[in-house]
Amino acid sequence: MIYFTADTHFGHYNVIRFCDRPFASAEEMDEAMIQNWNDRVTGNDTVYILGDMFFRSTNAEGILKRLKGKKRLIVGNHDGSWMTKFDYARYFFSVDKFLETSDGKRSLTLCHYPMLSWKHAKRSYMIHGHIHNDTRADFWPLIAARENVLNAGVDINSFKPVTFDELLENTCNLVKMSEQKMDDISWIIVDEVQDSDEKQLELIDCLKKPQTCFFAVGDPNQVIYSWRGSAFHIFYQLKTKYQATELTLPVNYRSSSEILAVARCFMQQGGTLQGGRESGDKIQIRNMYDPFQEADYLAGRIRELHASGLPYREMAIFYRLQNQSEIFEHVFEKEGIPFEVSLKKTVKDIPVLDWLIRVLRFSVNPKDKSSGIAALADKRYGLGMSVKEAEKTIDILSETRKTQTETPQSEKQKINSDIRKQMLGFSQAYFNAQSTTAEDLWNYFSLENHLHPTTASYVEDRICVMDFLERMTTYQKEQQKNVVEGFSEFLNMASLYGTNILKKEIHNENDTVKLMTLHASKGLEFSHVFITGVNYGLIPLQTKSFEEEEEEQRLFFVGITRAKEHLELSYYTSPGQYRAAPGPSRYLRMIPGNLIEGQEKDRESSATHLQDLKRQILAERAEHIELQEAGKISGGKNPSANTGTKNISVGNEAVTTQKRRVRHPKYGTGSVVREDDMMITVDFDDYGEKELMKMFSGLEELP
Repeated sequence: MIYFTADTHFGHYNVIRFCDRPFASAEEMDEAMIQNWNDRVTGNDTVYILGDMFFRSTNAEGILKRLKGKKRLIVGNHDGSWMTKFDYARYFFSVDKFLETSDGKRSLTLCHYPMLSWKHAKRSYMIHGHIHNDTRADFWPLIAARENVLNAGVDINSFKPVTFDELLENTCNLVKMSEQKMDDISWIIVDEVQDSDEKQLELIDCLKKPQTCFFAVGDPNQVIYSWRGSAFHIFYQLKTKYQATELTLPVNYRSSSEILAVARCFMQQGGTLQGGRESGDKIQIRNMYDPFQEADYLAGRIRELHASGLPYREMAIFYRLQNQSEIFEHVFEKEGIPFEVSLKKTVKDIPVLDWLIRVLRFSVNPKDKSSGIAALADKRYGLGMSVKEAEKTIDILSETRKTQTETPQSEKQKINSDIRKQMLGFSQAYFNAQSTTAEDLWNYFSLENHLHPTTASYVEDRICVMDFLERMTTYQKEQQKNVVEGFSEFLNMASLYGTNILKKEIHNENDTVKLMTLHASKGLEFSHVFITGVNYGLIPLQTKSFEEEEEEQRLFFVGITRAKEHLELSYYTSPGQYRAAPGPSRYLRMIPGNLIEGQEKDRESSATHLQDLKRQILAERAEHIELQEAGKISGGKNPSANTGTKNISVGNEAVTTQKRRVRHPKYGTGSVVREDDMMITVDFDDYGEKELMKMFSGLEELP
């Protein structure tokens, strides 16, 4: 006889409360489930345990000794810890993370986690655990709609192993009960409805019955998550679909009237936003030479505000890109200002991680061809192949691995020269390895070549990748598995729980200054808000379409409306990164002068700095022209020509410039053209000019 069970959670006291189990203690629960098990199962029977067998149990080995039958374990998310404490393999006929099998009558796919799609999904059964008896989860209607997805959890199966027929019956009963509960739903209430995507709309359709009332709250001026699937039209789509009556809430009780007046300049829908608070201070616009001056100014300003009685937690700094926080973090640490950095990003929100996970999934499991194809076909980080080319390459790699044959000569040179070789050889190279480091993985896959150091996103991409690799290697070590097994488990977890794995939330109750992107600020409020880097190329980003431009404007609106009493905006005359243009963004020119304090002063300061910048650029150009005319440089082929010190006359001023020789691990030797605290531009002998982030440039000074 074949039996199924899951989510026993032997030894877990809190599961009694979580799942409403009829036991007074963990000991009583354990004994009851052992008795139920042994009353049904004989020594010749097979029991499939679909994960989470123990949780914090101190007697796992003792319980396993008492349970009858041939036990076959499908590993769940809570099984990793107890499996390291003794030789668990002695007690199981097999241990798998995923299993395709048959009970002699039907095809079965066994996995701890419920799936909506699997091999032969139309003519086989998916048996799972993980969800216990929870029919309140958002995904439940999708599971309930699949008649061949069966729940083996003990919470719906009388706390005992059950046969397939019993499994089918009990799952059907659970679905019927949930449908009855769903029929009783009087209201569906959705907050922040403008953030919904098409899948979430489908879920609402599953939940809504003819008699169910629908109520949604949203703001079309806050549609800022298009990369996650939200769209400007969704708000109105719901309105039309459910023939909803629209009610407008025109009064804002958060922000002062001056801040709201600024916000109205960026509204795309409506214009009737009214203030429910008294008047406050005018908007401050600050001109900064560069991000370092800005960070220094903000440190002093924050100390001043805190000394006046304003808690740190009531102050927040917003920026457009996550990597902009680095300078603030460095300066604030030095100045002793307490702060927290919010990172509200998921794996799917970060394209480089989405690509890296595909690379790693194929590397640890070469049977996962779809991941390998997607990794190679990725146009931004992969090789930019067509899907057909990538598929052909993966087939060649798979065949080479399977037969141990020589790779065709036509493909050999290509494969040996890029990430394909590393992907193919990873599982073999690390088969017996018990540990590795994030830096080793970075070098193994030559990720420097795929993240492109000259791009504006390089720093942020590198930080995300290294953080992810650190998490993965730490997890592997904690689970005491070899590299391939540990990484495989972590990657599966990242795919299943990608919405949480990278999220780093701030704690509003902590008395700290909050640093976050404009996206992360949504839904929050602070007495004093600083929005930094309001330069074209940052706020707003350079866009490719009208829709993207509109979303950038909505994002700025969101940032403005987070402020309750005070709002300060700042821009740079020397941004220090190529994507940002010097001088104020046109967004600042959209704000009426009567709402701004100190604008004229800032314009004068800006003019001064722009003159300095112009003089610097003219000096560099004059030097380059002089060297070219002297025949000392010609396309970067004479490395010795760009050395030494020269005096160049620009107008009535003499500018002294000194060229340094450097070496880059990829681009070779070159001469420094210009640099500031963040960026360095090098004229490489064989590659021409490249702009690099100094922190990660890897440049070596030459004598």
